[in-house]
Amino acid sequence: LVPPALIANLRHNDSLHEDVVFLSVVTADVPHVMPAARESVVHHDLGFHELEMRYGFQDQHSLAADLEGLVVDDLSFDPNSTTYFLGREHIESASTPGMSTWRDRLYVILLRNASDPATAFGLPPSRTIDIGTHVEL
Repeated sequence: LVPPALIANLRHNDSLHEDVVFLSVVTADVPHVMPAARESVVHHDLGFHELEMRYGFQDQHSLAADLEGLVVDDLSFDPNSTTYFLGREHIESASTPGMSTWRDRLYVILLRNASDPATAFGLPPSRTIDIGTHVEL
């Protein structure tokens, strides 16, 4: 499944980067994950890579710092040239049948009050781009 942020970026810029890393952050059911066991990577053709970063539920997420020192095969991250694209869904309450209206509105309010993912994951604001899609409940 291709992330909507990649599709939106491709449509807008009409180009694709040489290396594309799909990064997933997984919170483990343990308090801490040792740094040596934190990452796993799968390489695909044409410069696509899947990277999974695992953290314990008490670990601080510092993706930029963790990625800066990471070298997996020939994949590395230069903090001065790495750009982070975050996919965001902008949820809106719709008038179509589905959940109760009060539940729709409550979910929208909770989502708007959630913390900023770039801050929560320790990503530098100057190197982070949010790409959003609108979803109606």
